[in-house]
Amino acid sequence: MLRVVFTGSYKPPRQMNWLVGVGSLLLTQLIAFMGYLLPWNQNGYWTTVVGTNLRRGDSMTPNAKDGLTTSSDELPISGEF
Repeated sequence: MLRVVFTGSYKPPRQMNWLVGVGSLLLTQLIAFMGYLLPWNQNGYWTTVVGTNLRRGDSMTPNAKDGLTTSSDELPISGEF
């Protein structure tokens, strides 16, 4: 990623390739995160807790709740845990 930024490879005429690549990277990360949640066991529960806490700790986003994240005490817990 740094090489692309330093060499300016994201500029036209390769701008669309750059946007498709970044979109694919984000989609792949989202799918991988969702894959942990599918079994909904302890691993899925704690992955959700860590993932939401990572987003909340990001300095680029405000710490106030914006409706996109939940805290660990708001996650649905069934008798399985």
